[in-house]
Amino acid sequence: MSEKSLVVKKKSKEISTEIVYEKAKKKPKTVILDYTPFQDESNVVRLEMNVIEFPLFSKNKRLDINTTVKYIFNKEKNSFLEITPANNNKIPGEFEERVFLALMRLYRLNGYSQTIYTDFYTLISEMNVKYSGRTVQQTKTALERLAKTFYKFNNCFYMSNIRGLTDEMLTNIFSMRTISFTEAVSMEGETQKYFRNSKIKEIIEIKLSSHFYENITSKGFLRFDSKVLLELEDTVARDLYKMMTKWRNKKLFINLTSQYIASKLPLAFNKANNIPKTIRRLQEAFAYLKEKNLIKDYLFKKDSTNEKSSFEVTFNKEHNFDFYQDSEITTLQNALLIEKVTEEENVIVELPEIIEKSFEKAIRSIYISLHVRELETILPEILNQHGEKITVELLNRLYNYNKKIESLKPFVNTLIKNIKLDEKEGLLDKLEQKSIFSLSQVEEAVIVNDVLKEEIDESKLTETEKKFLERARKIAKN
Repeated sequence: MSEKSLVVKKKSKEISTEIVYEKAKKKPKTVILDYTPFQDESNVVRLEMNVIEFPLFSKNKRLDINTTVKYIFNKEKNSFLEITPANNNKIPGEFEERVFLALMRLYRLNGYSQTIYTDFYTLISEMNVKYSGRTVQQTKTALERLAKTFYKFNNCFYMSNIRGLTDEMLTNIFSMRTISFTEAVSMEGETQKYFRNSKIKEIIEIKLSSHFYENITSKGFLRFDSKVLLELEDTVARDLYKMMTKWRNKKLFINLTSQYIASKLPLAFNKANNIPKTIRRLQEAFAYLKEKNLIKDYLFKKDSTNEKSSFEVTFNKEHNFDFYQDSEITTLQNALLIEKVTEEENVIVELPEIIEKSFEKAIRSIYISLHVRELETILPEILNQHGEKITVELLNRLYNYNKKIESLKPFVNTLIKNIKLDEKEGLLDKLEQKSIFSLSQVEEAVIVNDVLKEEIDESKLTETEKKFLERARKIAKN
């Protein structure tokens, strides 16, 4: 790789991407990328929402040591994930993901205590790989890599306790240390019991980061069959399966653009020569999931060009299960956790087709996708109170909104208020899609009560938009 930087830019409505390679001298170099029912309940684990949503484990096998990777999620470049490895190390990859999934199963078996203890034989047995001296060393390296890698989330880390995104967060996934039998004897507690026989020379202490731990104990997770995930050799298909489970939220049909799927995995989708390759890779992943009976079927749709292609994916009712509630309580602590998880009842409500389609469109937005469960919960009430027309308009405006939303419900209530004022003034029927995009700046100013500080060139606004701006200023003053 040359000493000079190579910059490649990708642009789309859904995601902006920059890739920068820099030769490392004393400082690390940086790569910037924008990008069945459970058979055995004991295999079921909770996967934290951010682990599902973001590429915490790289699929790029050619990344060198001391390489930081940065994923940028919006055009303003203020929403991103930056992954920094330990000195003279790499960021976590496919093997580390396998270790992590095995650890999640051990957390389940230990009643989701924040700190757990295990030995290498037990951990490797859960990873669905053969135990050997080589895999022990690989696992040690993977644990150290996971513990010493830091993740910087900027305007994108979901926290269940605030039901929204944090402004900035720097965290690792967990901390770890090895403990010898001699050390265990001198420690308080029952760590000695993990030395079950003389072959066990050391045990591992794993403490999950508080940020991730809070989510897996308070509605910031989805449940998956760890055995199914570990048996998926195609890692692209594995990530795709996890993400689709979140995106569809028990729906039996989803329609996603190829570009959107590629940006989330992430896979290259910026040049004429790599787009067909990426689409073939997605087709392979979907075919693999169908073969494994994790989807019913899929259909690749290419109306004009590959850039505008999409995938329609269908599921059977048997593919739905309780993503949120554990059905088997093994400890008192687990019982308390489940009580927290089930504070709110999940009720599936049949919605009109036009609402369903508008909802599916709205949650394609990266900002709305982080609030998908809350939006689906409040949507029936909105429809009941305000009717179909206002609900469809609300979902359209949510789809077009392109900035971070701190709290969804107050934001939605303000949008509904604006829509009703439009309807009262006879503007709602006149607002075209073009107008909605241009009004987003004004509407956002209303939401944050900052319209008086906004500098808006009124000469470029239509008469309808000028009326909207005038009303916005009145609202901001009140």
